[in-house]
Amino acid sequence: MLDAGYALLNVNYHGSIGYGRKFVYSLPSHIGKLDVADTHHAVKTTLKDEQFDVDNVVVFGASHGGFLATHLIAQFPVSLKLLLFMFSKLCKCFMTSTNRVLR
Repeated sequence: MLDAGYALLNVNYHGSIGYGRKFVYSLPSHIGKLDVADTHHAVKTTLKDEQFDVDNVVVFGASHGGFLATHLIAQFPVSLKLLLFMFSKLCKCFMTSTNRVLR
C-alpha cells in the first residue's frame, strides 16, 4: 500500500496493549465509545497535515478494527467516505499481535 502512495495510520486506541493494564481494561464498559473516539481523533489530527487529501480517506480494519471502521463510517459519514472492511486472514500484514494475554 505504501508503494501505491497510501499512508497508513495504526491507532493504539483504548483497550490496546501498550499503555498498561488500566488502559486495556478501560474499554470493556465503553466499547464503541472510547475506541471510536480515539480513532476518530487520530484520523482528524492526521488529516490536518496538508500533505493528505481529505477527500480520499479509506478506513479499514480486521476483527475489532473492522468493528471500529464500521462505527466510524456510520457515525462520521461525511468525513469518512469510503469503508474497506477486510477480514483478519486477508490483512495479517497490517496487524500486530493483539492476542497476547496480560499478566
